[in-house]
Amino acid sequence: VTAICAPFHTVLNDATVALAFLLVVLFVATRWGSWPAVVASALGMLCFNFFFLPPVYTLIIADPENWVALAAFLAAALTGGQLSARAKRHAAEAEAGRTEALKSAEEIRDLYNHAPCGYHSLDKDGVFVRINDTELEWLGYTRQDVIGRLRFADLLAPGSVKTFMREFPQLKAKGVVRDVEYDLVRRDGTILPVLVSATAVTDADGHYVMSRSTVYDISERKRAEAEVRSNEARRAATM
Repeated sequence: VTAICAPFHTVLNDATVALAFLLVVLFVATRWGSWPAVVASALGMLCFNFFFLPPVYTLIIADPENWVALAAFLAAALTGGQLSARAKRHAAEAEAGRTEALKSAEEIRDLYNHAPCGYHSLDKDGVFVRINDTELEWLGYTRQDVIGRLRFADLLAPGSVKTFMREFPQLKAKGVVRDVEYDLVRRDGTILPVLVSATAVTDADGHYVMSRSTVYDISERKRAEAEVRSNEARRAATM
């Protein structure tokens, strides 16, 4: 600013030069904070006084009003620095909050997709709108195969379709069903026995939107029950 304005000090208005210096001080305050801005304001005032205020080329402050200019420079430096620091702090807090929110969202997504049980959601027609990775792995399907394409009934063994046709309307009407057993057919044709509980997600008017369904693999329980029945049958045969 000094290099640009000094050769024209005889024609430039003092207020214009002061404003130019003040803009530099505010820039320093915004970019680097209060203390660098204080130094910039002091240097600016010295340059302003030496090159532009009479008597020029001296550091004498002859006019008391020039002390007001110095105070304005210092006030601008401190105010600008504080505002800059506050803005940076708010930006850092906002960024930290955004990072924490993204981290929490990722943790929730991971918990949903890799839970030890299956999760899915069905729309009013029984079509899958959500399904987690665990259930997809059990069934041997990809998400693209299922979402918006298959109905839950499409994956049921014939003996379970009637159960679903009875329970799904109850879910939409009452908002909950618990511990309903189904036999799901995997992509390779094998049977996966499961236990399903679900609650309904509704809109503001109480209309059904989709289900929140939890699916448990009960293969081990079914095998244990079958083994118990087999053992009981053998004991009965030997008596």
